[in-house]
Amino acid sequence: MFESSTTPDETAGFQFALSIGAAPVIGDKELAPFDLLDTESSNGVATDLRIAYLPDQLNDNQVGVTIGRYELETQGNPEAIQQGLERVEQYTLGAYVDWRWQDLRVLSNIIRVVNEMNRATASGTDSFVIGYIQAEYATSEKWTLFGRVEGTRDPESSSYIALFPNSITDRQMIGVRFDYARQNALTVETSSAETISEEFNQVMFQWSTVFP
Repeated sequence: MFESSTTPDETAGFQFALSIGAAPVIGDKELAPFDLLDTESSNGVATDLRIAYLPDQLNDNQVGVTIGRYELETQGNPEAIQQGLERVEQYTLGAYVDWRWQDLRVLSNIIRVVNEMNRATASGTDSFVIGYIQAEYATSEKWTLFGRVEGTRDPESSSYIALFPNSITDRQMIGVRFDYARQNALTVETSSAETISEEFNQVMFQWSTVFP
């Protein structure tokens, strides 16, 4: 990873981050990360670029764009075998915002994904748009309410999304976080989610901590 920044004036600044690494592989119904213990893994290259603008570098408010390219090899995915899919060259272009107004924080991201589907017989291009918006409101020093909406445009028409039948394409979620100690938090959230084949509800409990 390479990171840099510029300061066009005394307070504002641009941040740049370029990272290059091993892309995941399209495994059995999921993207499988690079395995250090598997010497025969066939991972391609993943490249990410992030450009962020901070109007005041003393706080976290920022807007930015992201660009990515990923070489995704197929490895044991049943839908990929049925499609005759050998590999996917994926390109992403996104925009995001992370902004706080006193006790209210808003995060949002929208990404256009373009996939070059390389098949043994006939190749093609597949694309879709995904995004989310999340709001957090600190009611006190220890309690934070939050809500999140995620969506995918026309997921049923994407042959790439069909490779992952259990992946969530749409979700509406609300929750609360209790920061009961300096480096500890408890979170409870409930959500309604959809995949390309089913709808279901979830309730999740989470404990988070930081060591040391």
